[in-house]
Amino acid sequence: MIRYTPGLVIAALLAGCVAAPSDEAGGPADVFAAIVGRPLVEVDGRGTLTLAPDGTGLGTLDGQPVTVSWVREGELFCRSGFRGVVPVMYECQTVDIAQGVATFRNADGIVSNRYRLG
Repeated sequence: MIRYTPGLVIAALLAGCVAAPSDEAGGPADVFAAIVGRPLVEVDGRGTLTLAPDGTGLGTLDGQPVTVSWVREGELFCRSGFRGVVPVMYECQTVDIAQGVATFRNADGIVSNRYRLG
């Protein structure tokens, strides 16, 4: 898998995303095209997320509504939002895409969320 840090932000404890191209994506623009405007479904089935091109996102996590604001910051996908009424703090993450799955990682490299691309 090819990996580098492209950027964006997603919100929602679900994902905050930056993209790293992989065998399925050729660069940041391709990664964004792969995750924006398409339904993302958590691999573990706990939630969904759809990111809009206007920097907003809607989904669910554990049955609670998730709302997100996201932006691209240099090489990162950054997001903030709400899970129900609980704020989700601003965070920038990287995103790797491989075999139809987008993996979001925080600054420490810890996996935050894994979504199947819809």
